[in-house]
Amino acid sequence: MSVQEALVKSLSMILRLNKATLQVLLADKSGLSIAKVTRSSDIDLDALTINSISAATYNFSEEIWKDLGIESQRIAFVFFEKICLINIRIAPTILTIVHDFNASWPVNAEEIGKIIAQLKVDIDEMFNPGGANEDGETFSSFIRNILYLFNMGNE
Repeated sequence: MSVQEALVKSLSMILRLNKATLQVLLADKSGLSIAKVTRSSDIDLDALTINSISAATYNFSEEIWKDLGIESQRIAFVFFEKICLINIRIAPTILTIVHDFNASWPVNAEEIGKIIAQLKVDIDEMFNPGGANEDGETFSSFIRNILYLFNMGNE
């Protein structure tokens, strides 16, 4: 299986975790699409617009994080009336999960964390071959913990 196929497989696994997850996208830091999987929905979702919003989430804040001397932001939640964009930076890409939070909340942090561990390995293989990067398990554990903490606010 090629790395591209592995990426799409991981995105599909995230999409299948919850029927309220409408779209899963992977884009570069400029918002250019790498891969996407979509579920049919009454909500009109434009992948190009979503990727642009996701990229802007990080590009606008990156300078602020550097000025404050804070480690780069890895996850961001952007809420709209009907959907939530869960943006996860897996350098040099941005994973966006489009979720209908009115239909189902919270998201499954444990399962998303497991999938992200493999996704990080695949992204590193595709975009950072031979580079010294953060371990996929450590990275996914961080994302899983953030999702757990965010989900606690619901209770």
